[in-house]
Formats: sequence, C-alpha cells, structure tokens
Amino acid sequence: LGNYQGAYLTHAADEQIRALAASGGTTSAMAIAGLEKGRFDGVLVCNTVIKEGKVRSRFSIATTAAEILAARGSKYVESRFLQEALPLIRNFRGRLAVIGLPCDIAGLRRRCDKEPELAGKVVLTITLLCGHNSRVELIDEITARLQRETGQELVNYRFRVGHWRGRLEAVFADGSVISKPTEYFNDYQNLHFFSERKCLACHDHFGYEADISVGDVWLFRLKNDPVKHTGVIIRTHRGDEVFRLAVGCGAVQASELDIRDIL
Repeated sequence: LGNYQGAYLTHAADEQIRALAASGGTTSAMAIAGLEKGRFDGVLVCNTVIKEGKVRSRFSIATTAAEILAARGSKYVESRFLQEALPLIRNFRGRLAVIGLPCDIAGLRRRCDKEPELAGKVVLTITLLCGHNSRVELIDEITARLQRETGQELVNYRFRVGHWRGRLEAVFADGSVISKPTEYFNDYQNLHFFSERKCLACHDHFGYEADISVGDVWLFRLKNDPVKHTGVIIRTHRGDEVFRLAVGCGAVQASELDIRDIL
C-alpha cells in the first residue's frame, strides 16, 4: 500500500455530487472545497468526450465547481497524460491540484524533480486506485454493439453510474438511452482484453507517489448501505491538510478505516 498517515471511509456530503460519481464523490468534493477555500486555483481533470461517435479521454483544467463535476466518473480508456497534461500545467497561471492514475502522478513527480517551476505549480496530487487501463479497441467494440441496438450515433457515455457495481449508460442522438450492467464492459476489462501494454508490467496500483489516494471500497458490509463510499489513503502532510479542510467545512463525511480494508 505504500507509506501512509491514515485511511478513511468517506463520501461527499452533498448527494448531488454523489449522483454521477464513480464511488462516493469524495474526490470531487475535496477538489471543490480546495478550490473554493483558495488552496489552489485550478484542478487538472480527465473528461470523457465523444469524437465521431467514439469515446475518448481529454484532459482539462477545471476552475469552477461545475467544471469539476463535469469530469465525474470512471474512465476506462487509454490516455496520454504527459503528452496532453504537461502543456496545460505549464501554461496555467496559478496553483494546481492534479488528479490522475498512479502512473500519471509518478511521471509528473519525475518531471517536477527536473523542473522547479512545474513543481511550484503542483500543490496537490490525488491518484485513483487502478487495476489497469484499456486500449480504445475495447471501448470501441462495446459502443459499436450499443449503436447497433439503436441505429443512432453515440453522443454521451458513462462507464459506471449508480450504487455498488453500477451500470454503464449510453445516450444517443435521438435521445434514447441504453443502460447495461457494468459487466457488459468490465468482464472484458477485468480479464485484460485490450489492456494497455504498460499496465501489464505495472507494480503501482495504489498511487505511492500521490498526496492522497482514493478508490472504491468493495466491502460486503456496505453493499446494502444506501450511500456508496470512497476509500481514502492520506500519504503526505499537504494531502492531510486538504482532506481535513474538506471534512472540516462539511464537504466530506469521514470515519477512520482499517488500512487492510483498502485491500
């Protein structure tokens, strides 16, 4: 699990934030609290976009609560973090929180070690616990199947919404919506069909180099809880400061969690 200062069972206090979140909405709630309380001026996030009917990832810098909320949810599709995110970070005037996968944050740390100006901009890193990421071929095959069901072009897609394992949701040009159990995609994803090659040799699923690590908590005692939860690992002093800020202002509800429950 790496070095840590504490572990917590959490969720966003605002149910509107939790509504479209991948788990308990804690990541969004912390980002919004830190932004509104002046701890940073922007948040680097990953959005899902539709390009010519296909699901792709795109990084952007959110400077409002609405822009942070627009990036909620899981994205199981390959991205090019250093290629796309570094220019955004370098061109941004102000302090940034950066949300990414463990490999993203590790790569960013290495760049920050070499570029003091870059390091001065990144004041918080939050990593998402990661099993691995998938190449576009997998999501393209899944969405093509969904499009054949409707005969319509895809205009919006979410990998997971709802409680516990949740459901994937696809919206089409005529307004029709298809909802499927997440295993419609995740059974292939969990078996590493079309896994990104780098993921096959990755040792860091927990975000060792981040200030805060967050992820789902799949405990059976929580399955029937009406609120889905987020597990949080606090790794550094500055991560602890932002987490306590979010809890202190009522944005996040938290209780201590045995670190073994993260596993």
